[in-house]
Amino acid sequence: MMETPKTTLEQIINWLQGEIDNTDMTPEIAEDNDDFLMAGRRECAESLLSYIEEIEMGIDIGIVRALLEEQSK
Repeated sequence: MMETPKTTLEQIINWLQGEIDNTDMTPEIAEDNDDFLMAGRRECAESLLSYIEEIEMGIDIGIVRALLEEQSK
């Protein structure tokens, strides 16, 4: 029996990981697929999961962007 996630965030992480794991996006499929929805779903899931991991590690992407903007001035 599968263990139920304890928090909403865990459920979201599990769903995102499932989207990544269950979406076959080989270059051949991407070239042949006219609507590209599968690729977009996978890319979105990967981006959101990466962002959650950054937050959990204590990296605030907004602060990082502000620092990079300040350095570029």
